[in-house]
Amino acid sequence: MPSTKFLFWNINGKPLPDVISHIAHVRAVDLIILTESRIEASLLQISGLTEDLVKPPYDA
Repeated sequence: MPSTKFLFWNINGKPLPDVISHIAHVRAVDLIILTESRIEASLLQISGLTEDLVKPPYDA
């Protein structure tokens, strides 16, 4: 039975788009949740990324 693969990471504002893209590709991640991120979705090189589904950061 297939399962959904999540990548949840508090990147603490670090610019890690290449690392995140690599992990998502290698692990065949279905959903990426980044906290404390300033990375634009367009910088993530992930095949099948649907920018319509990318949610803007939450500002309290």
